[in-house]
Amino acid sequence: MDYEDAIKMADPPSTIKNVLYKKYIKPYLKREPVEDLYRYFLHQGYEAWRFSVKKEDINNMLFVEWMCEELLKNGEEDLIVLIENVMVERFEIQKKLHQSEADYFNLKNSDPIDKRFSTAIRHYKVFYENELRLWATVPFYYVSKLGIKTRGSTPDTFIQIAASDKLHTLKNVQTILAKGDVKELVKGFSNEIRNAGEGHDRYEITDNDTILLHIVDPHTGKSKGSKQIELTYSQLVQKIDECRKRIWILRNGVYLFLNNNPVLGQKIKRTKPLSLREIKSTLESFTDNRWLLLKEFDIDKERKNLSLEVHYYKKKIGRSEELLFGNGERYDVVSIRKIVKYHDQILGVIQ
Repeated sequence: MDYEDAIKMADPPSTIKNVLYKKYIKPYLKREPVEDLYRYFLHQGYEAWRFSVKKEDINNMLFVEWMCEELLKNGEEDLIVLIENVMVERFEIQKKLHQSEADYFNLKNSDPIDKRFSTAIRHYKVFYENELRLWATVPFYYVSKLGIKTRGSTPDTFIQIAASDKLHTLKNVQTILAKGDVKELVKGFSNEIRNAGEGHDRYEITDNDTILLHIVDPHTGKSKGSKQIELTYSQLVQKIDECRKRIWILRNGVYLFLNNNPVLGQKIKRTKPLSLREIKSTLESFTDNRWLLLKEFDIDKERKNLSLEVHYYKKKIGRSEELLFGNGERYDVVSIRKIVKYHDQILGVIQ
Protein backbone atom coordinates (compact mmCIF):
# COMPACT_ATOMS: atom_id res chain seq x y z
CA MET A 1 0.00 0.00 0.00
CA ASP A 2 1.48 3.35 -1.01
CA TYR A 3 1.26 6.63 0.87
CA GLU A 4 -1.75 8.09 -0.97
CA ASP A 5 -3.84 4.96 -0.41
CA ALA A 6 -2.78 4.77 3.23
CA ILE A 7 -3.80 8.39 3.85
CA LYS A 8 -7.26 7.79 2.42
CA MET A 9 -7.79 4.58 4.39
CA ALA A 10 -6.49 5.99 7.68
CA ASP A 11 -8.43 9.24 7.51
CA PRO A 12 -11.19 8.85 10.13
CA PRO A 13 -14.80 9.93 9.59
CA SER A 14 -15.79 13.44 10.61
CA THR A 15 -17.59 12.07 13.68
CA ILE A 16 -14.30 10.97 15.21
CA LYS A 17 -12.50 14.09 14.05
CA ASN A 18 -15.16 16.17 15.75
CA VAL A 19 -14.52 14.44 19.09
CA LEU A 20 -10.79 15.10 18.76
CA TYR A 21 -11.41 18.69 17.72
CA LYS A 22 -13.49 19.24 20.86
CA LYS A 23 -10.75 17.73 23.01
CA TYR A 24 -7.65 19.38 21.57
CA ILE A 25 -8.72 22.58 19.79
CA LYS A 26 -12.16 23.92 20.66
CA PRO A 27 -11.42 24.80 24.33
CA TYR A 28 -8.89 27.39 23.11
CA LEU A 29 -11.06 29.08 20.48
CA LYS A 30 -12.62 32.36 21.55
CA ARG A 31 -15.04 32.30 18.61
CA GLU A 32 -16.46 29.75 16.21
CA PRO A 33 -14.14 29.39 13.21
CA VAL A 34 -15.31 30.19 9.69
CA GLU A 35 -15.81 27.22 7.36
CA ASP A 36 -12.27 26.96 5.99
CA LEU A 37 -10.68 27.35 9.41
CA TYR A 38 -13.16 24.89 10.91
CA ARG A 39 -12.11 22.20 8.41
CA TYR A 40 -8.48 22.99 9.18
CA PHE A 41 -8.95 22.79 12.95
CA LEU A 42 -11.01 19.62 12.60
CA HIS A 43 -8.01 17.93 11.00
CA GLN A 44 -5.60 19.43 13.53
CA GLY A 45 -7.51 17.77 16.37
CA TYR A 46 -6.99 14.43 14.66
CA GLU A 47 -3.29 15.19 14.14
CA ALA A 48 -2.94 16.14 17.81
CA TRP A 49 -4.15 12.66 18.73
CA ARG A 50 -1.83 11.05 16.15
CA PHE A 51 1.18 12.99 17.45
CA SER A 52 0.37 12.28 21.12
CA VAL A 53 0.00 15.94 21.99
CA LYS A 54 0.07 16.46 25.75
CA LYS A 55 -0.92 19.33 28.05
CA GLU A 56 2.57 20.85 27.91
CA ASP A 57 2.36 20.86 24.11
CA ILE A 58 -0.97 22.68 24.27
CA ASN A 59 0.63 25.21 26.62
CA ASN A 60 3.42 25.77 24.10
CA MET A 61 0.83 26.32 21.36
CA LEU A 62 -0.82 28.95 23.58
CA PHE A 63 2.66 30.40 24.18
CA VAL A 64 3.04 31.02 20.41
CA GLU A 65 -0.44 32.59 20.31
CA TRP A 66 0.59 34.86 23.21
CA MET A 67 3.70 35.95 21.27
CA CYS A 68 1.45 36.96 18.36
CA GLU A 69 -0.75 38.96 20.73
CA GLU A 70 2.29 40.75 22.19
CA LEU A 71 3.57 41.56 18.71
CA LEU A 72 0.14 42.95 17.85
CA LYS A 73 0.41 45.38 20.75
CA ASN A 74 3.75 46.64 19.45
CA GLY A 75 2.78 47.13 15.80
CA GLU A 76 -0.12 45.76 13.79
CA GLU A 77 1.32 46.62 10.37
CA ASP A 78 4.59 44.75 10.95
CA LEU A 79 2.75 41.67 12.24
CA ILE A 80 0.43 41.68 9.20
CA VAL A 81 3.43 41.78 6.84
CA LEU A 82 5.11 38.97 8.78
CA ILE A 83 2.07 36.64 8.71
CA GLU A 84 1.26 37.50 5.07
CA ASN A 85 4.72 36.31 4.04
CA VAL A 86 4.38 33.13 6.10
CA MET A 87 1.09 32.33 4.37
CA VAL A 88 2.53 32.94 0.90
CA GLU A 89 5.31 30.37 1.51
CA ARG A 90 2.98 27.82 3.07
CA PHE A 91 1.69 26.10 -0.11
CA GLU A 92 5.05 25.30 -1.69
CA ILE A 93 6.41 24.04 1.62
CA GLN A 94 3.36 21.81 2.10
CA LYS A 95 3.94 20.31 -1.36
CA LYS A 96 7.58 19.54 -0.58
CA LEU A 97 6.64 17.98 2.73
CA HIS A 98 3.87 15.90 1.14
CA GLN A 99 6.29 14.41 -1.38
CA SER A 100 8.87 13.76 1.31
CA GLU A 101 6.24 12.12 3.55
CA ALA A 102 5.27 9.85 0.64
CA ASP A 103 8.89 8.78 -0.01
CA TYR A 104 9.48 8.27 3.71
CA PHE A 105 6.34 6.15 4.13
CA ASN A 106 6.83 4.08 0.98
CA LEU A 107 10.38 3.07 1.97
CA LYS A 108 9.77 2.76 5.71
CA ASN A 109 9.72 -1.04 5.64
CA SER A 110 12.01 -1.57 2.67
CA ASP A 111 15.25 -3.51 2.42
CA PRO A 112 18.10 -2.81 2.45
CA ILE A 113 18.10 -0.61 5.51
CA ASP A 114 20.40 1.86 3.71
CA LYS A 115 17.41 3.09 1.71
CA ARG A 116 15.33 3.56 4.83
CA PHE A 117 18.03 5.58 6.56
CA SER A 118 18.73 7.66 3.46
CA THR A 119 15.05 8.55 3.02
CA ALA A 120 14.52 9.21 6.73
CA ILE A 121 17.55 11.46 7.08
CA ARG A 122 16.39 13.43 4.03
CA HIS A 123 12.90 13.69 5.53
CA TYR A 124 14.44 15.13 8.69
CA LYS A 125 16.15 17.79 6.57
CA VAL A 126 12.86 18.69 4.80
CA PHE A 127 11.25 19.35 8.17
CA TYR A 128 14.29 21.36 9.24
CA GLU A 129 14.85 23.50 6.15
CA ASN A 130 11.21 24.06 5.22
CA GLU A 131 8.77 23.68 8.10
CA LEU A 132 11.11 24.94 10.82
CA ARG A 133 12.28 27.90 8.74
CA LEU A 134 8.65 28.86 8.05
CA TRP A 135 6.90 28.35 11.39
CA ALA A 136 9.76 29.37 13.69
CA THR A 137 9.58 32.83 12.11
CA VAL A 138 7.06 34.22 14.63
CA PRO A 139 9.02 33.30 17.81
CA PHE A 140 12.27 34.30 16.08
CA TYR A 141 10.81 37.70 15.22
CA TYR A 142 9.39 38.01 18.73
CA VAL A 143 12.74 37.46 20.47
CA SER A 144 14.32 40.03 18.16
CA LYS A 145 11.95 42.55 19.73
CA LEU A 146 13.35 41.62 23.14
CA GLY A 147 16.75 42.91 22.09
CA ILE A 148 18.23 39.56 21.05
CA LYS A 149 20.44 40.22 18.03
CA THR A 150 19.33 38.77 14.68
CA ARG A 151 20.22 39.60 11.09
CA GLY A 152 16.63 40.39 10.11
CA SER A 153 15.80 43.93 9.07
CA THR A 154 12.18 44.34 7.94
CA PRO A 155 9.41 41.83 8.82
CA ASP A 156 9.35 40.35 5.29
CA THR A 157 13.06 39.45 5.49
CA PHE A 158 12.66 37.36 8.66
CA ILE A 159 10.94 34.47 6.90
CA GLN A 160 13.89 34.00 4.52
CA ILE A 161 16.48 33.76 7.28
CA ALA A 162 17.92 30.25 7.42
CA ALA A 163 16.46 27.63 9.72
CA SER A 164 19.90 27.12 11.28
CA ASP A 165 20.04 30.78 12.36
CA LYS A 166 16.55 30.60 13.84
CA LEU A 167 17.31 27.36 15.65
CA HIS A 168 20.59 28.66 17.08
CA THR A 169 18.93 31.86 18.32
CA LEU A 170 15.88 30.19 19.85
CA LYS A 171 17.84 27.39 21.54
CA ASN A 172 20.06 29.95 23.23
CA VAL A 173 17.38 32.20 24.73
CA GLN A 174 18.14 31.90 28.44
CA THR A 175 15.29 34.05 29.77
CA ILE A 176 12.13 32.14 30.68
CA LEU A 177 9.24 34.34 29.56
CA ALA A 178 5.91 34.82 31.33
CA LYS A 179 4.13 32.20 29.23
CA GLY A 180 6.85 29.69 28.48
CA ASP A 181 10.38 28.68 27.53
CA VAL A 182 11.34 29.52 23.93
CA LYS A 183 13.76 26.58 23.79
CA GLU A 184 10.85 24.15 24.15
CA LEU A 185 9.39 25.34 20.83
CA VAL A 186 12.29 23.88 18.83
CA LYS A 187 12.92 20.78 20.88
CA GLY A 188 13.84 17.81 18.66
CA PHE A 189 15.56 19.83 15.96
CA SER A 190 19.33 19.43 15.75
CA ASN A 191 21.76 21.30 13.53
CA GLU A 192 24.26 18.48 14.01
CA ILE A 193 21.86 15.85 12.64
CA ARG A 194 20.87 18.12 9.75
CA ASN A 195 24.49 18.87 8.76
CA ALA A 196 25.97 15.42 9.21
CA GLY A 197 22.93 13.87 7.54
CA GLU A 198 21.46 15.16 4.30
CA GLY A 199 23.22 18.51 4.69
CA HIS A 200 26.85 17.39 4.24
CA ASP A 201 26.44 13.59 3.86
CA ARG A 202 28.87 12.79 6.67
CA TYR A 203 27.27 9.56 7.81
CA GLU A 204 27.63 5.81 7.43
CA ILE A 205 25.45 2.77 8.02
CA THR A 206 27.11 0.40 10.49
CA ASP A 207 27.09 -3.40 10.60
CA ASN A 208 24.73 -3.08 13.57
CA ASP A 209 22.09 -1.46 11.33
CA THR A 210 22.54 1.97 12.89
CA ILE A 211 23.38 5.31 11.32
CA LEU A 212 26.60 6.93 12.53
CA LEU A 213 26.68 10.70 12.00
CA HIS A 214 30.09 12.38 12.04
CA ILE A 215 30.03 15.92 13.42
CA VAL A 216 32.85 17.74 11.62
CA ASP A 217 33.77 21.40 11.31
CA PRO A 218 33.69 21.97 7.51
CA HIS A 219 36.35 24.69 7.79
CA THR A 220 38.95 22.83 9.87
CA GLY A 221 38.05 19.18 9.20
CA LYS A 222 38.18 18.49 12.93
CA SER A 223 35.47 16.84 15.00
CA LYS A 224 33.29 19.21 16.99
CA GLY A 225 30.26 19.28 19.27
CA SER A 226 28.97 15.77 19.91
CA LYS A 227 31.68 14.42 17.53
CA GLN A 228 29.51 11.41 16.67
CA ILE A 229 25.81 10.60 16.95
CA GLU A 230 24.71 6.99 16.54
CA LEU A 231 21.02 6.20 16.07
CA THR A 232 18.94 3.13 15.39
CA TYR A 233 16.24 3.50 12.76
CA SER A 234 13.53 3.63 15.42
CA GLN A 235 15.42 6.38 17.29
CA LEU A 236 15.63 8.43 14.08
CA VAL A 237 11.89 7.93 13.54
CA GLN A 238 11.26 9.20 17.10
CA LYS A 239 13.24 12.36 16.32
CA ILE A 240 11.20 12.93 13.15
CA ASP A 241 8.00 12.44 15.16
CA GLU A 242 9.20 15.03 17.67
CA CYS A 243 9.87 17.50 14.84
CA ARG A 244 6.36 16.85 13.53
CA LYS A 245 4.88 17.69 16.93
CA ARG A 246 6.94 20.90 17.25
CA ILE A 247 5.69 22.09 13.87
CA TRP A 248 2.11 21.32 14.96
CA ILE A 249 2.67 23.54 18.01
CA LEU A 250 4.25 26.44 16.11
CA ARG A 251 1.74 26.41 13.25
CA ASN A 252 -1.39 26.09 15.35
CA GLY A 253 -0.30 28.86 17.69
CA VAL A 254 -0.44 31.20 14.68
CA TYR A 255 -3.76 29.82 13.40
CA LEU A 256 -5.29 30.04 16.86
CA PHE A 257 -4.26 33.70 17.02
CA LEU A 258 -5.80 34.42 13.60
CA ASN A 259 -9.07 32.77 14.58
CA ASN A 260 -9.25 34.58 17.91
CA ASN A 261 -8.45 37.94 16.30
CA PRO A 262 -10.83 38.02 13.31
CA VAL A 263 -10.44 41.76 12.66
CA LEU A 264 -6.71 41.38 12.13
CA GLY A 265 -7.24 38.09 10.29
CA GLN A 266 -9.35 39.91 7.70
CA LYS A 267 -6.45 42.28 7.05
CA ILE A 268 -4.14 39.41 6.06
CA LYS A 269 -4.06 39.63 2.27
CA ARG A 270 -2.55 37.51 -0.47
CA THR A 271 0.64 39.31 -1.54
CA LYS A 272 1.10 37.44 -4.82
CA PRO A 273 -1.32 35.72 -7.24
CA LEU A 274 -2.32 32.12 -6.65
CA SER A 275 -0.43 29.68 -8.86
CA LEU A 276 -2.49 27.31 -11.01
CA ARG A 277 -1.31 24.42 -8.82
CA GLU A 278 -2.63 26.20 -5.74
CA ILE A 279 -5.99 26.81 -7.41
CA LYS A 280 -6.27 23.14 -8.35
CA SER A 281 -5.19 21.95 -4.89
CA THR A 282 -7.73 24.23 -3.18
CA LEU A 283 -10.51 23.01 -5.49
CA GLU A 284 -9.57 19.35 -4.86
CA SER A 285 -9.87 19.90 -1.12
CA PHE A 286 -13.16 21.75 -1.56
CA THR A 287 -14.71 19.00 -3.71
CA ASP A 288 -13.45 16.21 -1.46
CA ASN A 289 -15.26 17.75 1.51
CA ARG A 290 -18.48 17.50 -0.54
CA TRP A 291 -17.93 13.87 -1.59
CA LEU A 292 -16.97 14.91 -5.08
CA LEU A 293 -13.90 13.86 -7.03
CA LEU A 294 -12.15 16.33 -9.33
CA LYS A 295 -11.30 14.22 -12.39
CA GLU A 296 -10.30 16.88 -14.90
CA PHE A 297 -9.14 20.45 -14.37
CA ASP A 298 -8.01 22.82 -17.09
CA ILE A 299 -7.54 26.58 -16.91
CA ASP A 300 -5.85 28.81 -19.45
CA LYS A 301 -2.86 30.95 -18.56
CA GLU A 302 -4.95 34.12 -18.72
CA ARG A 303 -7.31 32.51 -16.17
CA LYS A 304 -10.35 33.49 -18.17
CA ASN A 305 -11.60 30.04 -19.19
CA LEU A 306 -11.98 27.05 -16.90
CA SER A 307 -13.21 23.54 -17.59
CA LEU A 308 -13.54 20.78 -15.04
CA GLU A 309 -15.02 17.33 -14.65
CA VAL A 310 -16.38 16.34 -11.26
CA HIS A 311 -17.62 12.90 -10.25
CA TYR A 312 -19.61 11.86 -7.22
CA TYR A 313 -18.00 9.20 -5.05
CA LYS A 314 -19.20 7.46 -1.95
CA LYS A 315 -17.12 7.68 1.20
CA LYS A 316 -17.36 5.15 3.97
CA ILE A 317 -18.96 6.62 7.08
CA GLY A 318 -18.60 5.19 10.56
CA ARG A 319 -21.95 4.82 12.33
CA SER A 320 -21.25 4.33 16.01
CA GLU A 321 -17.48 4.28 16.40
CA GLU A 322 -15.98 3.92 19.80
CA LEU A 323 -12.80 5.87 20.30
CA LEU A 324 -10.26 4.76 22.90
CA PHE A 325 -7.54 7.13 24.09
CA GLY A 326 -4.25 6.06 25.60
CA ASN A 327 -5.36 6.91 29.11
CA GLY A 328 -8.40 4.63 28.85
CA GLU A 329 -10.84 7.46 28.15
CA ARG A 330 -13.61 6.22 25.85
CA TYR A 331 -16.08 8.03 23.66
CA ASP A 332 -19.15 6.73 21.87
CA VAL A 333 -19.45 8.61 18.61
CA VAL A 334 -22.78 8.81 16.84
CA SER A 335 -22.74 9.76 13.18
CA ILE A 336 -25.33 12.08 11.69
CA ARG A 337 -26.43 11.36 8.13
CA LYS A 338 -27.08 14.46 6.10
CA ILE A 339 -28.86 14.27 2.74
CA VAL A 340 -27.80 16.99 0.31
CA LYS A 341 -29.03 17.36 -3.25
CA TYR A 342 -26.36 16.72 -5.89
CA HIS A 343 -27.38 20.03 -7.48
CA ASP A 344 -26.49 21.88 -4.26
CA GLN A 345 -23.16 20.10 -3.97
CA ILE A 346 -22.00 20.89 -7.50
CA LEU A 347 -23.28 24.47 -7.32
CA GLY A 348 -20.84 25.25 -4.53
CA VAL A 349 -17.96 23.93 -6.62
CA ILE A 350 -18.89 26.10 -9.62
CA GLN A 351 -19.24 29.18 -7.44
